[in-house]
Amino acid sequence: MMKRYIHIASAAALIAMASGCAKMYFKQGNKSFETLRFSKAIESFEKALEKKISLTPAKA
Repeated sequence: MMKRYIHIASAAALIAMASGCAKMYFKQGNKSFETLRFSKAIESFEKALEKKISLTPAKA
């Protein structure tokens, strides 16, 4: 029973970290865009999307 709680807590922590990482890349992309570094902004936005997509469940 205790192992189940540990697995659930680990999964929740992993999801929270990945979500925070996506937000970080998105903010970084916005800063790059505002300073006219468009190629860097695109890279950051793509990384944010990769992180966000990996968090969404697959649809059947």
